[in-house]
Amino acid sequence: MRHRQLYSLYTVQKKGGKKIYYYRTYDDNGKRTSGKSTFQTSKDAARQYVDNLLSRGLLISGPEITFENYAKDWWVWDKCKYVNNIIATGGSISRDYADIARGYLTKYILPQFGKMKLSSIKARHIENWRIELREKHNLSIGTINNIYSILRKMLNEAERLDYITSNPIHKIKPFKKPKIQKGLLTPEEVRKVFDESYWNNRIHYAVNLLSASTRLRLGEALALQCGHVHESYIDVIYSLSRKYGLKETKTRSVRFVPMPSRVAEYLLEFKNKNIQGFVFSETGGKTPIYYRSVTDGLYKVLNEIGISENERKERNISFHSWRHFFNSLLRGKGIADTKIQKLTGHKTQAMVDHYTRFQIEDFEDVLKIQEEVFKRENG
Repeated sequence: MRHRQLYSLYTVQKKGGKKIYYYRTYDDNGKRTSGKSTFQTSKDAARQYVDNLLSRGLLISGPEITFENYAKDWWVWDKCKYVNNIIATGGSISRDYADIARGYLTKYILPQFGKMKLSSIKARHIENWRIELREKHNLSIGTINNIYSILRKMLNEAERLDYITSNPIHKIKPFKKPKIQKGLLTPEEVRKVFDESYWNNRIHYAVNLLSASTRLRLGEALALQCGHVHESYIDVIYSLSRKYGLKETKTRSVRFVPMPSRVAEYLLEFKNKNIQGFVFSETGGKTPIYYRSVTDGLYKVLNEIGISENERKERNISFHSWRHFFNSLLRGKGIADTKIQKLTGHKTQAMVDHYTRFQIEDFEDVLKIQEEVFKRENG
């Protein structure tokens, strides 16, 4: 009678063509477990590695880990080893992102893959699951790709840590997103939007005017502190998390942005009123104004100038449209992309050198455009 060996060896080709020996053993039900690395490149060395484990009683056998067990602490702040490792090695990941990822994991990924063994997840399972997200949950392509991205990170890490030797995610590509035209207001519509007579809240008006003339993200505008406002420019140091408060900007960089005199009037007024704390505040600087009130204020004005809610959605116009508007404005006026990148917080190789000193004179061309476009109608 032929006796089954306690383990089997096989090779896995890594990036760069290097082959590493892996071994499989058997669980209590006689089924082969997923492979584990020997970290060896020769069969003799690999066999010696596994025999050493066997002699010490350390040969890995027994039930394989399920996706549910593997995912136990994933994306949980201060518990997730993946997140902790990113931060420890100088990477960046926000607590908001971790919360969103954990939510996707709990709602959409665990119900499908939780009870499955890591090694039994195949490409076909992932493909069928994505179709179900589309048809059963009626999720958008963008949302499905975001959820898929969370699963991809988790399976890639499982492969890196040798929980699995074959990663099905490598066989699956993200869905191709349909191109959506960036929402832009016409110059005439922008002129109407910033007619102060349409607004009943000066703070809402000022936040929108600031973003349109500087391309600040909403979180960056709401995070603005009184000490960051100067006569003709602002320091963009923080962004605002709706759940956790102040945090680093999206690009983890500090930038200095010129502002036209019309915007400066409002910001200096609020700065003098609040003295310290948040510029855009209804509590004397203690807390920033609620973000939703700012966007609701904009949509109300858009409706008043003739852009209905349905039209706004069809044209893909949102608060974020101010960033597209400012970028198009400066490009249309011939401002160099490298200068736009410094103003708008987009990191490229051209921005590797850190800003050590801000010279307003370097941005006189930008200021001229800002003053021209955002001047008051009565001069």
